[in-house]
Order: sequence, then structure tokens, then C-alpha cells
Amino acid sequence: MHTIYKTMPTTDIHKMVDLCKKNSVKNGGIFEVYPGTQKDSWTIIVNKNAIEKTKPALIPLGVFYINFAGEGVLSLEDEDPDYDGMPSTGEHAKAVKKTIDRLLAFVNGEQEDGRIRFDP
Repeated sequence: MHTIYKTMPTTDIHKMVDLCKKNSVKNGGIFEVYPGTQKDSWTIIVNKNAIEKTKPALIPLGVFYINFAGEGVLSLEDEDPDYDGMPSTGEHAKAVKKTIDRLLAFVNGEQEDGRIRFDP
């Protein structure tokens, strides 16, 4: 199941997907963009740059979905309060939300210097 995190107009959805593609892993960024099974739906994986050189270059933080729960809807996986996974899971969810908020700020022209920074 998905939890709705934000809603936005379709034009902004496409801007966000384009921004994620522009900042994809293959372009040196942190996003992996996969088309969904429904028309105009995407799965976006958010990665984090590794601090230590001995670790893999990118560490997956989490995922969000575009247009899976409805048109113009950004959704996240439901958090299971009974799941006893890693303590960092909650922090990862916060980092994904923070990244989405930064993407939205950029799409809406709210970035002061016109550059987008991703450091979840």
C-alpha cells in the first residue's frame, strides 16, 4: 500500500520526472527513474553518496512513486510500525521526504540560486 505524501499538477509532475532523469545515477546524480506499468507513472529510487571510499559509491535510501495512487500524486510505501528493521529506516524515510520537498521547491522556482542540491 502507498501513503499519499504530496499532490501536484500534471505539468509539475513531468518537470519533476525530467529533473530526476537529469540528475540520474548515469548522469552522476542520485536518482534511478523507472517507468511504471500505468501510463505516466514512475518509480524513483533515491540514493545517497557514500562517505567512505571503501563502500559502494551509492547507497539506496528509499523510493517514491509518481501517479501510482492517482493522477498528480506522489506516494511512499506505507511504514509498518510493527516492522523491526534497521533503526535507520525512519531516518531514510525522512531523507526521501526531504529530497521530494527539495525537488518540489526547484520545480516551483523556490531555489534561491537556481541550483538544486541533494544531500539527504
